[in-house]
Amino acid sequence: MEPYRNSADYQRRRPLQPPSQKPLLSVEALRRLLSDQTWDGGLIQRYVSRPAVKAYAFHLPTANATLYVWTHKDPKPTVETVERLLLWLGTPTEFTVHLWMCDTPRQITKDEWPSRITVNGGWAIPNTNSINVYREEEFERVILHESIHALGWDWQMSSTPPPCWQIEGELAPHLMEAWTECYAEWLFCAYYNISWQKQQAWQKQQALQILCRATSPWKEDTNVFAYYVVKVALAPHIEFLLPFQLGKTEEEKMFVRCELVSSTIDELRREAATVKPQAMSLRMSLRMSLRMSLL
Repeated sequence: MEPYRNSADYQRRRPLQPPSQKPLLSVEALRRLLSDQTWDGGLIQRYVSRPAVKAYAFHLPTANATLYVWTHKDPKPTVETVERLLLWLGTPTEFTVHLWMCDTPRQITKDEWPSRITVNGGWAIPNTNSINVYREEEFERVILHESIHALGWDWQMSSTPPPCWQIEGELAPHLMEAWTECYAEWLFCAYYNISWQKQQAWQKQQALQILCRATSPWKEDTNVFAYYVVKVALAPHIEFLLPFQLGKTEEEKMFVRCELVSSTIDELRREAATVKPQAMSLRMSLRMSLRMSLL
């Protein structure tokens, strides 16, 4: 992998200024990050070790942001997409995106349970100006998701599921990820003019496939229940939940978590009992082919 550099050829096609700031990940911090392969299954390390992968640094003038991208392809389409997306989202000035275009798909077999290796694609620290994305597949949706974290738009939610969900086992503690992901997909559909009904149909297909292969007690090493099940219960009510969120009083919070969410979860469980596991994509945004076929 080559060090950070600006592509002279790309600058001839479109004038770009040099990066306006140093990367928030220092070289040493990046080395430490990549040496720990447990959280991402080594996806980043294997990807950047490929000879064809090059690293670029770009200033995005209209969004006043910086993009560091590692890719085995021409970076131009990616850079333009990221700049348009950040401008549309309204990220603050000096926002920084680290983007590794790993080409490992989110896919599981009919006998496989989702894990962080097949589900996750990024991370961010709340209330910061920096996000990190490490999959090429649906990187736009992940930029939206991680930006919600970085901008502090997450719900404040208990890490313990309420009893009305009737779930036993080991859930990942970040249940607010259900809202974050629902909101990211809603923004994705708005940006690309995708039917929210079709997106909800895709969400339901995935939830049924998750639930039909689930065991008791529930076990996960990432936020599977939040990402793929609770999200489905929130999606039909997103226009109400955008201003209302989780509610302020305990009564309001119980209404959202139990009356809105648990009834849908119960319906999904009943339907999942009639479904057989199949190989499936775990990508959360619709592929172009499915945008035309669902519903």
